[in-house]
Amino acid sequence: MTARTDGLSRSDRIRWGIVSTGHIAGVFADNVAVMPDHSVTAVSSRDASRVAGFAEQHARGAKAYGSVEELAADDEVDMVYVATPHNRHHHEAAAVLAAGKHVLVEKPMTVNAAQTADLMARSAAANRLCMEAMWMRTNPLHQQLLQDVRNGVIGTVHAVSARLGFPEVPDPATRLRDPGQAGGALLDMGVYPVTFAYAVLGEPTSIAATSIPAETGVDGTTGILLGYSDAVATIATSIEADMLPTGLVMGSEGYIEAPAYHANLRYVVRRRDQDPYERTISWPGTGYTYEADEAAAAARSGRIESKLIPMSDTLAIMRILDECRRQIGLTYGELEEFDAVDGSRANGDPTVQLDPAVPAVGRGVSA
Repeated sequence: MTARTDGLSRSDRIRWGIVSTGHIAGVFADNVAVMPDHSVTAVSSRDASRVAGFAEQHARGAKAYGSVEELAADDEVDMVYVATPHNRHHHEAAAVLAAGKHVLVEKPMTVNAAQTADLMARSAAANRLCMEAMWMRTNPLHQQLLQDVRNGVIGTVHAVSARLGFPEVPDPATRLRDPGQAGGALLDMGVYPVTFAYAVLGEPTSIAATSIPAETGVDGTTGILLGYSDAVATIATSIEADMLPTGLVMGSEGYIEAPAYHANLRYVVRRRDQDPYERTISWPGTGYTYEADEAAAAARSGRIESKLIPMSDTLAIMRILDECRRQIGLTYGELEEFDAVDGSRANGDPTVQLDPAVPAVGRGVSA
């Protein structure tokens, strides 16, 4: 079978390649398995011994590769899901785009905003989709919550509150504690409450961040205050504390309470003038089918961006995370560097330089 180089028709079956054999890659593959017009045809890992076991458990019949480059060159792969630790996202997504394939990249898109901007440029040059796999934003119930906010069901929004955290095992080599893998709470879990606040309120005018470092030097527990002209968002994230993952959107006429906003199956609308009511959803699979469908819909329509998760939003959120890292002094050394689309060696470290093309939100603005 030859590659479909001119894009995908609405009737085409989406043939996925998955880069990684980790937990979230397995979750994604299991969700693809319940989708009648999607399949996993290839899997790659730098640890070749793990690919066969992964395929046996999650993607029977999938071809095994030892590198992203080999997988992306397969003519029977249309779209690639990158699910490695986020310090590798830029390299692997760039390789996929260079091979002329669409790419869905696990959150966060990259380590810093400069790397995300570079992938945007590569996506445009290749005329191929690049999308962040922020599955929360493709959940129809999340979309309904935002529609309720837009419809004014709780009046004018003045505050958003969201947290996400759980105690990570104390082993310093584990991914979330390892600075060599861009570990810490902020990029791995903090991206959820930041994205939730951004989805409701948009880009902030000010940012204030504080953090308690873990013993390895990554951020252990981080608090963020995002300021707006008429609202605030309070955010907390941690790899040390078990945090209640409730998302609250608070307005002049009431509030919306989502008990697990990042994996939203239910939320309650509480208005001052009426009894509370709730909205619920049942997912196919475990909720990851929606991001696969959204990526496929964009590619089939010839678009290089998702309508639900445009790259401009992904970039804006990465700028917020960059500014938070600048304020708490969290850097990742060589992981901030990358080979840019123009062939230069770039450094996206927010504490070292500020690329004029990728301004940090709120720099120099007090909360």
